Amino acid sequence: MGDDSRDQAAALAARFVRAIEEHDSDEIERLYAPGAVVWHCHDRREQTAEESVAVYRAGLPALGQVTIAVLNCWPINGGCIQQQELRAVSPGRHDILLPMMVRYACEGGRITRIDEYFDPAPLAVLAQ
Repeated sequence: MGDDSRDQAAALAARFVRAIEEHDSDEIERLYAPGAVVWHCHDRREQTAEESVAVYRAGLPALGQVTIAVLNCWPINGGCIQQQELRAVSPGRHDILLPMMVRYACEGGRITRIDEYFDPAPLAVLAQ
C-alpha cells in the first residue's frame, strides 16, 4: 500500500470522526461505500451502512456535545486503525468517556468496513 493510499485512509477516518463530532449523519452516509458494513465487538454483529446511519441519526442527539481524540493512527493495508477517546456531555449532563479502537477499511475514496472495539457500559447513562 503506497503512502497516498495510507494518507487517504487516515483522511477518510478523520472526516468520519469530524462528522460524528458535528452530528452530520449525511456526511457519514456519503463516506460509506455501497455495501459497507460496520461490526461491533459488544454484540458481534454486522450492520449495513444504512443501519449504521440510522443509529447515528437517532443516537447522536442523545450524546449531546461530542469530541473524539484520536490518540494514535496506524496505517494498515487497505485502511488504518485508530485509538480514540470519545467524550460527551449528554443533554442530561452525564459525562461519558468511551475509549475505542476502530479499524477502517477503505477503497476508492470511501469507507468499506468499520470494526469497532469498545465496552458499551459508559453509554448506559443515556438510558437513564
